[in-house]
Amino acid sequence: LATLFVMTTFAFAQGTTPATATSVSPNGSAGGSMSDVSKDHYWKVTTTANGYLRIQITSASTIDIDVTLYDNDGTTYITSDGQTGTSSEVIGFLKPGTYYVYARRWTGTSGSYTITSTFASPSRAVDQEINDTPASALTLSPTGTSTGHLGFYGAGKTDIEDFWKITTTEDG
Repeated sequence: LATLFVMTTFAFAQGTTPATATSVSPNGSAGGSMSDVSKDHYWKVTTTANGYLRIQITSASTIDIDVTLYDNDGTTYITSDGQTGTSSEVIGFLKPGTYYVYARRWTGTSGSYTITSTFASPSRAVDQEINDTPASALTLSPTGTSTGHLGFYGAGKTDIEDFWKITTTEDG
């Protein structure tokens, strides 16, 4: 009876909706189990800086799990991996925030899996947001330098532009 309780608790430890998603640290892993009763699981990962987030799911040979990455609202699609096999992964270049991972049993009857989250910040410093329009351009001295940081997604938007304004006092 105790074994049945532990197995049942393990099988239902994952969230079944974004609102009940179980946390995984940005560089951590957790385990789950899927069956006919529990075939849709939600996880969430919270990042505190711009970075590259990679989510890998490795399953037992008895099941095939597809994985989808959603934005901070839990419904806006970012990317997915629906390839057949025991390994699925998604990668996002993301702004700070909480992101949701949807793991769905595609084929098979039951089995265990491991979800692994890997997060790495880029080697360059984060730029001073918000400078995404000419009206919000940051001031830069004529001999100054600044770091830009483009391509990161979050809250429904990818940072695709940065603007700086330079004021000179002479021709040249």
